[in-house]
Formats: sequence, C-alpha cells, structure tokens
Amino acid sequence: MLQNQLKKPDAAEALWKQVSMLQLKSRFHVQLLCNLAALLVEYKQDFAEAEKCFKLALDCDPAHVNAMVNYGLLLIRRKPESTRDYFKAEQLLNKAIRTAPEKIHNGGYLLQEMILDHHTRGGERASSPTSTTHG
Repeated sequence: MLQNQLKKPDAAEALWKQVSMLQLKSRFHVQLLCNLAALLVEYKQDFAEAEKCFKLALDCDPAHVNAMVNYGLLLIRRKPESTRDYFKAEQLLNKAIRTAPEKIHNGGYLLQEMILDHHTRGGERASSPTSTTHG
C-alpha cells in the first residue's frame, strides 16, 4: 500500500502530512521523511516542503548521513537560484563526512563536486574545507 501511494505525488504529499503529525522518532520515520522529501522535489518541485522533511528528519536523527547529504543537495538545487545556500550545504557535507565517512556515496560525491565548482567560481566557503578523501 505504501509503495503504491509513493508512486503518486499527491498521495505522497498526503502521506507526508499524516506522518509529520505523528512526530515519531524512529529510523523508519527518518528514512520515510527523506524519501518523501525526494518525491516532493522530483514530482512537485516543492522545495519548501522538502526542506521541512529534511529538517524534521535531522531533528529526529542528527547523525543521519543520507538526510544531511540530500538536504545539502536540495540547498544547492532549489529554485530560484538566488535561494541556493552553498555555505549551509557545505556545512552539512562536512558534518556527514565527520559523522560517517564510510557512508558517503554517490550523492555525497556529487554534492562535493557541486560545492567545489561553486568555490572555483568565487563562492563563499564554509569554515572547515570540504575533505577530498573519504576514509
């Protein structure tokens, strides 16, 4: 049932509202919030609601590397471009690397490349530089 609902953006949004009202703090809840955030971005371009999902996920589990990396990606992909936050995205990536470097996979590498590209164009850098090695 859940998987069928997630294939439909409107159903996913309705499910997000139901889940957010539960305010659970389980690993399942955190992963569900991350998945819903991805759906909100992909199908509805609703960056504000997706950001709420990631913030709630990180409130529940501040060490959730997947939430940190994907929230960082959202921060540098959101529209309009003037609302992008490379500084905060880099802070999230640095925290994810410090928390569990072995869990940094494709999304983390993509985020790192996008941040480094931003720096080469003169963008603001977070206080501790993004590591180029992972482990």
